[in-house]
Amino acid sequence: MNCFPLSISTSEGTPKRRIASMRIRRETGDPIGEATTLNGLGPAHLRSRRLDKARMHFEQSLAIARRFGERRWEGIAWGNLADTLVDLGDRDHWHLAVSLEHLAAALEAAGDEAQQRWDEALGR
Repeated sequence: MNCFPLSISTSEGTPKRRIASMRIRRETGDPIGEATTLNGLGPAHLRSRRLDKARMHFEQSLAIARRFGERRWEGIAWGNLADTLVDLGDRDHWHLAVSLEHLAAALEAAGDEAQQRWDEALGR
C-alpha cells in the first residue's frame, strides 16, 4: 500500500499537505498527480478507521488512473481498494477483493512497458 506520514494533520486526521497538494493539482490540471494524491489520502483514513472515506478516495484515484491509462496507478488503486473492502468486513465482496489484489499485482507488474506495447499494437 502507498502510505504517507501523518505528522501534520487537520482535526480529522487528514494530512494538510495532501489536501494542499490536491488543491494545487486540480488547479493546474494535473490529473495523474490528483490520482496519486487521492491514493495518498486513503491510508490516512484507513489508519483512523474512516473506511468509507478511504474507499471513496481509492475509487476516485482508480477512476482517474483508468481514464488516463495509468496502469501502474490503476493497479495500486485496485490493491488499496481491495484492502479497504476487506477492512470494511464486506463478506459479499471478499472474493472481489481477492480478485482485485491479483489484478492490481498484474497491472503493477505490467507497468508502462505493457501500455507502450499495447499502444504500438493499436498503432497509436
